Amino acid sequence: MVHVGLIFNHDGEWITKPYVLYSKKYVHLWRGYDSDLLSFKDLVDEFNEKLGFVGVQQLIIAGPSDKYYEIEDDVEIRQLLCLVSDKFSVINIYAVEECELAVTLPNIVHHTKTYAAVASAASDGSSSEGEEESDDGIDPDDFDYNSEKIGCFLAQRRY
Repeated sequence: MVHVGLIFNHDGEWITKPYVLYSKKYVHLWRGYDSDLLSFKDLVDEFNEKLGFVGVQQLIIAGPSDKYYEIEDDVEIRQLLCLVSDKFSVINIYAVEECELAVTLPNIVHHTKTYAAVASAASDGSSSEGEEESDDGIDPDDFDYNSEKIGCFLAQRRY
C-alpha cells in the first residue's frame, strides 16, 4: 500500500498552441490516499459530483516529467501508479468537460522516458540430473510470474 496525494485541478484553461499547457485556477486535494483503492471512475466522479463538472470527456495527468498524458481506464491508472516513487507521489489530475474542446495528448501507455536498469544474476554452475532446460538455459517452471509486477517493471523501464 502506497499513499499518494492527488491534486484535482479545475476551472482553469487549456492552452494548446504553441504547446499544451494548463493555466491553473483552483485545486481540490486528496491527501494520503491509498493508491490500491484508486480507480478511474472515482476520479471522474470527483470532478462530476464535487467539482460541478457536467461530464468528463478526458482525464489527464501530469507525469513525473510534468508532461501531460491522457488516462482512459483502470488499467492505465495502474500503469500510472507504477511510476509513483519518493520523487513522484503527488499526482496532478485534470479533466476536460464534455462541453469543452478535447485536448490532443499522448496516452499514458506511450510514456517513453527510460532509465538504465541494473540486473545481476549468479549461478553456481551446477544442475541436477533429470532437469530439462530450454534452449537459453532457463527453466520456465522456476519462475513465479506476476503480470502486474511485470507491467510495472515495463512501465518503469519506459519511464
